[in-house]
Amino acid sequence: MKTNKLSKPPCIGLEDYYQLTTVKDKADWLVENGENVCENILKEEIINTHSINSADIDNPHPLCYTIEWGTLQEVIEGNFYNVYLGFDFDSNLDVEDIKLIPEFMDTTPCYSIPFLQTIANELAVDDFVEFRRAELDKVSVLVVITKDKNGTALGYYDASSSPL
Repeated sequence: MKTNKLSKPPCIGLEDYYQLTTVKDKADWLVENGENVCENILKEEIINTHSINSADIDNPHPLCYTIEWGTLQEVIEGNFYNVYLGFDFDSNLDVEDIKLIPEFMDTTPCYSIPFLQTIANELAVDDFVEFRRAELDKVSVLVVITKDKNGTALGYYDASSSPL
């Protein structure tokens, strides 16, 4: 039987990831193994980890950082778990700008590239991604709201302490 030497190995699940106990170990595991995780498993877990109900968002800051999906896509293109999307904040902790950072940080909001790619699956290039400071369960967090080009909210997500 001939085998195709260029074929991709079978994909894996997240069982080993969930055996790890520290955020750093989980982030390191994703750098090493993230591209081998079955796409459907990864996308489902990302949505389950980060999706929030809009009714749970309290005290949203009036200022937000909004970017067209097409522009954000250009910033993150070609990356996976090798970098994360980070932010520059003003003195009120509102987002002033976005940047790529070399690793996951559990002390400041950042998002994985696969997270952004997953939530953008149903976005057009002229739809928007909004980053806004708000409260969830009385804790200040950075929320992500996807919106269509008319400003209608499509989805709500948070930056949890998970590097997924």
